Amino acid sequence: MSYKNWTKEIDSEDICWLHLDIADCTTNILRADVLDELDEILNELAHTLPAGIIFVSDKDNGFIAGADINEFTEITTQDQAEKMLRRGHDIMN
Repeated sequence: MSYKNWTKEIDSEDICWLHLDIADCTTNILRADVLDELDEILNELAHTLPAGIIFVSDKDNGFIAGADINEFTEITTQDQAEKMLRRGHDIMN
């Protein structure tokens, strides 16, 4: 499967290399579509169980600069905020 923001490679030692490179940004930022794709990738990897996972950025200026604060303007209730936070934690857990 191909992704817009991530490239997945498995090397000869069964290490999965996940490269982050958001095409429409000069800096990688954490936003919903990046998390959606990461969730899909990690679910796939849960079935194949590589020996390890390494996260790298294909940007010269760092891995992730932070969250996309424009997405925060869409949050209007405490429940929405809690769901967004819980989702991020669930993906990384």
